[in-house]
Amino acid sequence: PFGASTDAGRGYQSMRVLLDALIEQNAEQAITFDFEGSNIPSIAEFFQSFGPEKKPYPFLQKSAFPYSWLDRWRASK
Repeated sequence: PFGASTDAGRGYQSMRVLLDALIEQNAEQAITFDFEGSNIPSIAEFFQSFGPEKKPYPFLQKSAFPYSWLDRWRASK
């Protein structure tokens, strides 16, 4: 479960209350609370319940492709 919540904590929606208090406490400050999104539907839905503004960002990842398969093929010859 998200945030290692207990059954009792989930019953009281404690994670939601804590995050809501954090957001409210810092609403007037020039800071960013990054929800980062999620590929897990239940967590994505939880984050969306706070009304975040979607801001896509570029993602760059170094990859060995296509050289990794080529190196393996050459080594097998």
